Amino acid sequence: MKIKEGFILKQINGVNTVIAVGNATKLLNGMLIINDTGAFLWKALATGTVTSNQQLVSKLTEEYDLTSERAENDVSGFLDKLKELKIIDEN
Repeated sequence: MKIKEGFILKQINGVNTVIAVGNATKLLNGMLIINDTGAFLWKALATGTVTSNQQLVSKLTEEYDLTSERAENDVSGFLDKLKELKIIDEN
């Protein structure tokens, strides 16, 4: 599981913003604003080393003071949105 090529996370005026470049603009026309937790998860996915939801949950609970249940909900919601926008490659 990883972020598809052509999507870049940038901070613009302190706001975490995902921008599509090149062919990726066909999938995302505009920008996507994500919170700090989303940016943390994005960076974990962008490395290409995360292979499961559980790894993301573990990373999130290590970084933030969250229960496993809350982290699972946050990860699930974030991944669902990325899948809906076709930004994530699940292979």
